[in-house]
Amino acid sequence: MPWTSSITHFSNTSTSRLEGTHRDVKHYIGGSSNDFQVILERIKNYIIKEVHRFDADLANDRIRPPHAVVTPACPITTPILIEKVSNAALLLLAKQYKLAIGQHNPICTGNFTRLYGIPCCHLIKAILDYSQFKFIELKDIDPH
Repeated sequence: MPWTSSITHFSNTSTSRLEGTHRDVKHYIGGSSNDFQVILERIKNYIIKEVHRFDADLANDRIRPPHAVVTPACPITTPILIEKVSNAALLLLAKQYKLAIGQHNPICTGNFTRLYGIPCCHLIKAILDYSQFKFIELKDIDPH
């Protein structure tokens, strides 16, 4: 079994993103002639810059959630879920919701939830059929 079928990877199965980040950090450092303290400071600044960029991207997601993830299109989402979860993950959740309410219910392998950190159509169907609350809670989504 390949590693992409056994660990949570959130649909990132390429190492090129990591290699690109390595290249960016090397560029940000500026060369090998700097002393260690300068290199650490530049890496710290790079990380701060990337965190700010990530926060801005997440804020943009919160401002404009896709129509497919809000009620009535996807009644299992809540405002807190839409605020805290990326649009990409919410779109995957909406697709699983559509599978859960449809006739597509093959045997659950657990792969989807394990790989993406999001409830699969089988878990969603169980929530809809047996839970008092008919929505996905934030605790049901992997925190990464």
